[in-house]
Amino acid sequence: MGIAFSLGFIFGPMLGAGFAMWAKLQDGTDWFAYPALFSLTLTLVNIVFLTFFFPETLPKGSRAKSNFNLQHTADHINPKAIFSFTTAGDLPKKDFERLKWLGRIYFLFLFVYSGLEFTFSFLTHLKFGFTPRDQGKMFLFVGVSMALVQGGIGRRIKKEQQTRVALLSMLVTAPSFVIIGLSNSVLMLYFGLFLYAAGSAMVVPSMTMLVSECGPIQRRGIILGNFRSIGALARATGPLVGSFMFWSFGSALCYSLGTLGMLVPSHYLWKKIVNVNKEHV
Repeated sequence: MGIAFSLGFIFGPMLGAGFAMWAKLQDGTDWFAYPALFSLTLTLVNIVFLTFFFPETLPKGSRAKSNFNLQHTADHINPKAIFSFTTAGDLPKKDFERLKWLGRIYFLFLFVYSGLEFTFSFLTHLKFGFTPRDQGKMFLFVGVSMALVQGGIGRRIKKEQQTRVALLSMLVTAPSFVIIGLSNSVLMLYFGLFLYAAGSAMVVPSMTMLVSECGPIQRRGIILGNFRSIGALARATGPLVGSFMFWSFGSALCYSLGTLGMLVPSHYLWKKIVNVNKEHV
């Protein structure tokens, strides 16, 4: 999953940069429709692929019974229900508590992460005059760095090390933002981008692994779906706040506050690790 995310980070921005360069050569005003149609086509192809070539692997006897109703459906889009994991059904109290704090940490991380990530294009264009081609190269560098870290390190991480890896990755990601925001040269910018890629490459896979260990196998799909919904909510709200901070207070303050904000989920996760260690003493 991590490698797939990195590959998307490689090819997606390259396609976007290609469309941006192509748009400059167009005389009409409807050029923006073509990238949207291309995205729609990819989405439809993905739906067809999942429908016909992605069979259910869970045996029928192990599948949870479908008990959807209007309230149950509403819970899937209700932030309060999402953060409390009520859609997961009956789970041991220990698993519920674990899911709740993992969900909060994941949201806080992705909220700051996606908010600042969304402003990369603004920052590089204003500070360094990056063109769409330059920004495509920048995101290509980020994607390749992520793939190398995940392929070279991620596969070697043991199951019991995932919590510490998630914490270390957050602590690596945090200073990357202030380096990017205060960078006064392209070299310094790319150094910050490498730390950003190396740290963020491991957070989501590690957090997903931790969540997948909660609850019975019959509930794993809905638990992971709930977890991804928390991530989607963070990615929807983070860019709004990040863009407001960037244009209102400037890149230096925005990225400095982002670094401090990244320390909040890091501290929260560190406290959980300490508490777990105390329980095993």
